[in-house]
Amino acid sequence: MTDSPASLVYPPTPCPNQSSPPLNNVQPASPIVPAPGPEEPFDFVKSREVLMSVKSSRNRMNEHVRMLEEELSSALDAEQDRRYTAICEMRKEHHELEFQVQHLQARKLEIEKESKSLSDSNKAAKAELTFTKGKAFRAKQERSFLLPSPFIP
Repeated sequence: MTDSPASLVYPPTPCPNQSSPPLNNVQPASPIVPAPGPEEPFDFVKSREVLMSVKSSRNRMNEHVRMLEEELSSALDAEQDRRYTAICEMRKEHHELEFQVQHLQARKLEIEKESKSLSDSNKAAKAELTFTKGKAFRAKQERSFLLPSPFIP
C-alpha cells in the first residue's frame, strides 16, 4: 500500500440528520507525516533567546498576577473597613435609640404619676366644690326660711 490519500481508510462521515454509524473497530489512519529533511543543527543561541523570552514573559505575568492580588486584597480590606465602620455606626445609633427609649419611658412614668396626682387633686377639688355649693345652698334656704316672705298677706 502507498501513502497516498486515496489509499487511506477513513470511517464514513454521517449525514447531518443521521446518527453516526458504529465504527466496527475501524481505526482512522495515521496522519501523513512529511519525510524528514536534512537535520538542522541545534542552535543554542536561539534556544537561549527563546528560553529567556519565556522566562521574561513568565516574570511579567507573575508580576501582573501579584499586582492583581494586591489590588484585590486592598479592595477587600477597604470593603471590610467600610462594613466594620457601618456596623459600628449602627451599634452607636442603636445604643442612642435605646437610651432615648429609656428616657422616654421614665418621662412617661413621671407624666402618669403627675396625671394621677392631678386627677386625685381634681377629684378632691370637685368634692370640696360640691360640698361648698351644698353648704351655700343650705345656708340660702335657711335664710329664706327665716325671712318673712313678701307674698304672705
